[in-house]
Amino acid sequence: MPLIRDLLYASPDFMWHEDGKTVWIWAINDWVTKEDTAPYDIIKFEGGLYAAAISIDVVTMI
Repeated sequence: MPLIRDLLYASPDFMWHEDGKTVWIWAINDWVTKEDTAPYDIIKFEGGLYAAAISIDVVTMI
């Protein structure tokens, strides 16, 4: 059984930078234990995430 939770969107992970460090969270299934994710911690993430992306279409700039 996979540890990663199936989600509506394609990617179960989210990454950001905080205090000079990279924070990377993954949506895992409820039955996953600390032993399954060692050496990483399991947290209960109560917040929501808002993600935005920007890209430059180089082809139209030529």
